[in-house]
Amino acid sequence: MQSLLKKIETLLATEARTTADLARLWGEFGAAVREEREARGVSLVALAKRIGQGKSFVSYIETGERRCDMATAKVIVDALS
Repeated sequence: MQSLLKKIETLLATEARTTADLARLWGEFGAAVREEREARGVSLVALAKRIGQGKSFVSYIETGERRCDMATAKVIVDALS
């Protein structure tokens, strides 16, 4: 997931970014969050508590329905490390 964060940071820093590129990367990030969370046996509720958000927020991130800022993305990654 760290490599995905780097890709997102790089894309955000470039002026040539496209909405489609960002949507794809955030979608990949969400899928990686779900995969890692499930692999570690962490529930949506438990991850939400770890990051100080609601269960639906985590669900939206995982499904790509919602994006978060980089600071929150890092908090999520840290919570799953």
